[in-house]
Amino acid sequence: MTQPAAIKYHNANMGGTDLMDQNVGCYRIRIRSKKWWWPLFMYMVDVSIQNAFYLYKRSPAYKQCCLDLLGFKREIVEVYSQRYAHRLRVVPAGKTPRPSCGYSVPSKIRLDHQDHLPLYVDKQKQCDVCKKKANFVRQKCAASGAPVGLHPKDCFLLYHTK
Repeated sequence: MTQPAAIKYHNANMGGTDLMDQNVGCYRIRIRSKKWWWPLFMYMVDVSIQNAFYLYKRSPAYKQCCLDLLGFKREIVEVYSQRYAHRLRVVPAGKTPRPSCGYSVPSKIRLDHQDHLPLYVDKQKQCDVCKKKANFVRQKCAASGAPVGLHPKDCFLLYHTK
């Protein structure tokens, strides 16, 4: 049985895209997300790394230190983690990161002495000063949609003066 011309042509000229798809599939970045664009974005990152690996294999650096695709990806991760390690801040799951000053509201708003009246709410919030539960929020923050919990006596005064 003879081979069809289209298949013969495909087999003779395959290599570029097929090889790239095979290599991307080997060590694909897998992140589960409900956003439709996230897998597309990760595929673009995978293809970019594959293209960089192809250029690396053709460079003189490949002759000095022969890395396979997995080693190349690990080297990329190592370089970026060393470069940006000082920027990383581990935040426990379910918590929102706080600014370095310790308060969630910038000092420009917090210390302006305007409309900072305590307002009682049924749902407790975490106090920004002592981190305990409080039934009071600042009226200014409640109006803006980002209520900050505060105890009306000690914490309220401390929050708005320091």
